[in-house]
Amino acid sequence: PGDHAVDHGLWLPVLQAARTTWGNHLEHAIVTHGSVVPLPRWNAAATPRGLPTNLVLATPATIGGGWKLGERFALGLHAAAIVRDLPAATPALHGELTQPRDVAPLTADIAVIGVGTGGAVAAIAAARTGRRTVACDPMPFAGGIGSGGGIHNYYWGVRGGLQEEIDSRIQAVMPLFGALRQGSGFHPEAKKAVLAMMLREAGVDVRTGFQLATVTRNARRITSCLLAGPGTIHRVEALAWIDGTGDGDLCGLAGAQIQKGRCGDGLLHAYTQSCGRVQLDKDGHPCIRIVNFDAGYCDPTDPEDLTRARLHGCALLTQERYEINARPHGVCPAIGLRQGRQIVTEITVTLDDLIMGRRHSDAIGVTGSNYDNHARDYEFESTQAAFWVWACRNWRARTWCEIPYRCIVPRDLDNCWIASRCLGVSEEAHHSLRMMRDMQRIGEAAALAAAAALDQHRCARDIDLTPVRAALTASGALTAATEDRDDAFGRERGQHEEIVMPDLASEKAGLSMWQWYRRGTEAAPGLVPMLDDQRTNVSWRAAAVLGALGDARAEARLLASIVQREEDIPRVDRNTVPLWVAALAMLRTSAGPAALPVLANVLADNDPGFHQRVLVVQVVTGIATRHRLDQSQRSMALAVVARAEALQSGRTFLDPNAAIDAPLPGARAATERRAVLIDATWQLQLVLRQARQALAGLAMAKNS
Repeated sequence: PGDHAVDHGLWLPVLQAARTTWGNHLEHAIVTHGSVVPLPRWNAAATPRGLPTNLVLATPATIGGGWKLGERFALGLHAAAIVRDLPAATPALHGELTQPRDVAPLTADIAVIGVGTGGAVAAIAAARTGRRTVACDPMPFAGGIGSGGGIHNYYWGVRGGLQEEIDSRIQAVMPLFGALRQGSGFHPEAKKAVLAMMLREAGVDVRTGFQLATVTRNARRITSCLLAGPGTIHRVEALAWIDGTGDGDLCGLAGAQIQKGRCGDGLLHAYTQSCGRVQLDKDGHPCIRIVNFDAGYCDPTDPEDLTRARLHGCALLTQERYEINARPHGVCPAIGLRQGRQIVTEITVTLDDLIMGRRHSDAIGVTGSNYDNHARDYEFESTQAAFWVWACRNWRARTWCEIPYRCIVPRDLDNCWIASRCLGVSEEAHHSLRMMRDMQRIGEAAALAAAAALDQHRCARDIDLTPVRAALTASGALTAATEDRDDAFGRERGQHEEIVMPDLASEKAGLSMWQWYRRGTEAAPGLVPMLDDQRTNVSWRAAAVLGALGDARAEARLLASIVQREEDIPRVDRNTVPLWVAALAMLRTSAGPAALPVLANVLADNDPGFHQRVLVVQVVTGIATRHRLDQSQRSMALAVVARAEALQSGRTFLDPNAAIDAPLPGARAATERRAVLIDATWQLQLVLRQARQALAGLAMAKNS
């Protein structure tokens, strides 16, 4: 029945019975996916009277009979045709959402809002402490991106803790679903089922299909919230709260300080829209594969933009012809969001923390990955990010640090903890400290801390962490891997204690460059003599560090790199650019008027490229901001800006692979890889306006 509570754990005995009953007949059978929610069974009823004139029923509720799915599509199209030309209604604006008086509140010790990647683990861990736990999620399942999002393996991270038990139980039931036959990884539907079982076993009161609507706060404490669901509203009252929403909805609605978007254009990290794909293996047996590609950008805190992104991502999966060996069997119900709000917490984890392997006295675990930023347009990332990837060539470099407890404690709230990717990290650090294993680890820590705060009658920032860290040590969550290794569900990146001297000629020059950069102005006396080093790689690296630090003495060497179109072949990885393009990026903070003729020369090329056009304009903006230009210099700067605008508007690759292994419109073959292209004209217009404002401000200053 359609009103039956969704519990994906109930799949397991059914699958076991099927395989026991049919045995060898199911030897090569696989479960591609399961129903997200039960399909309601309708009995025919009379059409309700008094419907608004612009409301048409698109369900078989009043028709009766056995309607097949395809016929329901036709019913929807028929309803749309009826209302297409009707006048639109003007809806009345209602006041604040309120709870019906006849609905009793849900009371709990700990409330977990969002049972995604980290929230599901938090809810299980919280209930296991003996505390009454209620959890909710707008999706009808737990697990977030690792279940409904279809991301079936771990991209680095560190094992240990409650997540190890979850993974072990997933491994045990995977044969019921059939082998994934795609290399390492877990079956997303198996994870749904296991999490549902473990939530039920722990005694968590799970309310799926409910969206957080409002939050009530008394001083620095959250007291209650309203959850809106199909046909009803729940009021939740709890003593401790855990934000597992990913986008920081709980903390945001409670008034916590947030940060959102990168500095250059405000964009958040790219999202993905995964799908499952059926194909045949080398023996001719069916197997499935999860197709994961970057579909674009969106702001998940904006409902309309999130809807647009979902529709756009699904549309990318359409094909002119569906081949038997490569076709989507289903679109993952959860859109793959990588970033939303970042909550301001007691401490912010930075990129430098990750690069230098920072340790913390309040550590709750270890994170380990690389700088997994999916952007290609680092001209819009921070100078720090562009320096690390474009100048240091370190996108793939190992990073790790201990995760401090304080980065999951919102600075403005006393009884709230974070168990999702909205934790306290800088924009640059987010790209590394956001992996599924990281989120599952902080979910367990957040739950243990919430229970400890209730036991100790203290606020989040003041608790004695001793019992929390003892429990994390006992579960293995505080046990750090010391080497890279593979496991059943992905790769594990451990900590690395390598000490590298800041030698710009060394094999690890990228890390050496960072060690010079992090010294700030104190690095100049050691770097300036290197500008004249006969080894071109050393002189370029010294200039890049000084340029990123805003030291004008780097200008001559960086300009020489641009004039010579200096290149390093082969490049380190697909996320790097030629040396002379990286030099342009470093000049944004260090160039003077002498750079203007060189910038004009860059745009004299027939096709200077999108990166180059944007960077040239950004360098002009920096020059106009930092220097007093005479009339001829200002005229040359305006001419450079005009030339950048006159060039044909470009498009830029979104996916860092420059192509996706997914069915796309117009593909000549099912195996063809094609790039997702994003029109970047608006970004160029943005930097053009910034340049003109800087030059106009200069003119006004001179006139005054």
